[in-house]
Amino acid sequence: IDPLRSPLYLEGTKHSPVPWDSHTLKIIIQQAAANPIFSGGLYSTTTYQGQHVRVYTLTNSSMGELHIIQTARSTQDIELSLTNLRLVIFTGGILMLLCAALGGWLITLGILKRVQRITQTARRISQKQNFQQRVAVQGWGGRDELSQLAETFNTMLNHLEELYTYQQRFVADASHELRAPIT
Repeated sequence: IDPLRSPLYLEGTKHSPVPWDSHTLKIIIQQAAANPIFSGGLYSTTTYQGQHVRVYTLTNSSMGELHIIQTARSTQDIELSLTNLRLVIFTGGILMLLCAALGGWLITLGILKRVQRITQTARRISQKQNFQQRVAVQGWGGRDELSQLAETFNTMLNHLEELYTYQQRFVADASHELRAPIT
């Protein structure tokens, strides 16, 4: 029987053609004709009744006879799995982006609140000229940059308080010394 013109159908299935993929079958027969000891297989994909079908064509030459076997399997279950995987990845990606955006917003909000507290404290110190007030040092599990800034600012306030106290004492002493000779 010529496998390229066979009207046979696989037993038990009325709609399964033989051969599944005649183009691949022609290639296999040509390769077998060119090389009598050719033995191998090829994968191909064809469309049958609106579905993609993966076909494996296997040849074997023994004692001058060429044996060809074609097996086919629908790729519908694989395509469905890939569609589901795409949906899961897309949904998971969107959820991860939302979580990252929310986390970034919360972290930024926490940092900006600390900067705002430092700014408000500095403004109160400047307006009231109360050099005894200090900026609260609050670090997140260690010494971060804002904690170092607050400590540096507090060190500067210590020096300013000392200088201001020294200036007040100097002015008081100078005015006492000036008043003493006059009286």
